[in-house]
Amino acid sequence: MKIYGIRYPVVFANVQRSSRTDFEKLMIQQTQRVNEQARMRKAEQHRREAEHKGDERPKKPLLPIQKHLDIDPLRYSRYLTYKKHIPTNRYYCQVVNASTKQVVREIPPVDELDRIARWNEYIRMLYRH
Repeated sequence: MKIYGIRYPVVFANVQRSSRTDFEKLMIQQTQRVNEQARMRKAEQHRREAEHKGDERPKKPLLPIQKHLDIDPLRYSRYLTYKKHIPTNRYYCQVVNASTKQVVREIPPVDELDRIARWNEYIRMLYRH
């Protein structure tokens, strides 16, 4: 039989202790205190979550709003195209408006890639002798 990590012969199995030691009482009090603190933290967390739920706006579909505001959904729809810049051998991305097929933005800008290509060519000319 094992009591508090110490092995005792089976003969002492029926012996019951009448009172707890000070150490046992201290351990029980500490465990109860830790459990109470955990319960308090959990209750505080539930209270905070309940407060934040009131702050959230209800999520509704945008279609009824679009009808009232006459917003063209294709006006803001965009897609990405990826192309290779041959002189620098690098890829760049274009943000394209879906309805007009107009390039909104290039990442990185092509003129910057052209500038890099010119610098590379200039450096090659310098070191060719």
